[in-house]
Amino acid sequence: MGGYIKNLFIKIFSPVIQPIIQSLEEGIPASEHNDLINKIQQNSDNLFSRYAEPKQEEFDRIILSSSSSEKAILELFSINEKIQELQFSQDSKYRRSRNKIISKLIESNQEEFHLYRSIYLAMENSLLTDDEIKKCNEILIHRVPMDEWSAPNEIVFGRAYILLFVAASYEVKPESNLNEYLKFASERLLRIFEIKQQNILRFKNLPEDKNEALTEQIRLIYLFLRLSQIYNDIRFLNAALKSNDRILPLIKKIQMKGSKSDTNNLSLMYYRLNILLQESQISKIK
Repeated sequence: MGGYIKNLFIKIFSPVIQPIIQSLEEGIPASEHNDLINKIQQNSDNLFSRYAEPKQEEFDRIILSSSSSEKAILELFSINEKIQELQFSQDSKYRRSRNKIISKLIESNQEEFHLYRSIYLAMENSLLTDDEIKKCNEILIHRVPMDEWSAPNEIVFGRAYILLFVAASYEVKPESNLNEYLKFASERLLRIFEIKQQNILRFKNLPEDKNEALTEQIRLIYLFLRLSQIYNDIRFLNAALKSNDRILPLIKKIQMKGSKSDTNNLSLMYYRLNILLQESQISKIK
């Protein structure tokens, strides 16, 4: 009976899984990615020694501030915490703001990118109540309704944070409206990645620092890996695999130069997180 079930499973899922396995064999060897993230890890001690980890009592102020640098540092430490969870099975730190941070954030009239980033960082650092998470989803979906994802010529810079927030919310509480929004937008993004196949996509409203485009693309790769887990959909993993292969030379260049910019450091750390997450998912389907 067990053999029958196994053969049936292989028959049903082989057409889906085999292209993934084949792409692993034909693409850039995993060892190249692993060698690079090991180098990034070796340099990460120097990286984090340059930054003071934000204290819990500072989180609200950073979220509400207009300082891109402080938010970048908070984002770096948030990524590093995710890496620690993956590598050492550590539980995420639990924090909770005692202030009505979202009301204050909306009143602060931050520009769209900074608002989306702030909301996402508040979520990642467990600063929001359940009611605030619901309110944030309402705000984000109202500002960028589903039809804006229907056929964009370019992806608007910063909107990766919106989908990452909705995905994180859906993981906590899988509500139908979040599922509908997330699936619609992610299918469109998946299509763009499949058609464009560029090292770096073109983003609308890109800041003056063009390196931000790479960081935003890596956030979207992280989104795909999250979606692959949420929906158990290998297409998102496959898209992440191909995208990580395409950006490998760019990440190598940044790593070799030893850049000290916040933007490039975010790219390195997100890339490291993505490869660890990618390898974890691949190991489960081989």
